[in-house]
Amino acid sequence: MPSAHRKDLSRFRFVVEQEKDRHEKLIARFKDGAIEIDVEKVDLNPEVERQFFEKGWGSYLVKEG
Repeated sequence: MPSAHRKDLSRFRFVVEQEKDRHEKLIARFKDGAIEIDVEKVDLNPEVERQFFEKGWGSYLVKEG
């Protein structure tokens, strides 16, 4: 929850999700001394081409290879 020295900001604690928010994501970056916000569309059907660590973690535990 955001806080301020002399102001009650509890009304900003929870924000109701809107349907349009499910189709985009906000990317925040610190660039050239300022915060830059970009909006990108969410890929609802990603193509997973690489093996995720969770699927191949066994070799790390038993030190194979």
